[in-house]
Amino acid sequence: MIRHPGRKTALAVLALLLLLGVAPRNAHAQDEPRVQLLGGVTFLGTSDVVGDTGAGWVAGGIWNLTDAFGVEFQVSRLEQTESVTFLDVNARFLTLLVGPTVTWRRGPVYPFGHLLFGTTQLDITVTSQVPFPSSGDSQDTDGALLLGGGVDVPLAKRFWIRISYGYRRVFASERFYQHGVFASGVYGLGGA
Repeated sequence: MIRHPGRKTALAVLALLLLLGVAPRNAHAQDEPRVQLLGGVTFLGTSDVVGDTGAGWVAGGIWNLTDAFGVEFQVSRLEQTESVTFLDVNARFLTLLVGPTVTWRRGPVYPFGHLLFGTTQLDITVTSQVPFPSSGDSQDTDGALLLGGGVDVPLAKRFWIRISYGYRRVFASERFYQHGVFASGVYGLGGA
């Protein structure tokens, strides 16, 4: 069954984007990039869906409205597999998230935190070779929330390495959670 994020979630994200659209832009520091693009890998720890660790990719961007506050979007794809007796379970997560991010640009590293909202598509395939080859699959799309943070480590004027941790809650018919670690390269555009 395909589900869509609730009306309340969609209205909250729309209200946040409208609020950010009218936020003052002249407070942005001239030496920090206006836009940051990121891409890297992610490792998913335990999940209520599949128990083994999975890996995948993450891509996104941050629009810095001020020196400390911005809007972040992320697209990620993760895959986990697990063998349970005679069954092989493969779970794939495709996630689109957007929300506020706060960065403290002090010292040698820049700590940040973000709260992202969006949707996750979950595809599950189960196969078995006993007593004869068979398989089944399911697809579901649900609302998602990611609370996380980490550090940006500047390597050059416009290039950072980002290490972060995220706790993701997926609002399926039975809610489940995931813990993940992200490692990304970040490139800054705009600014001085």
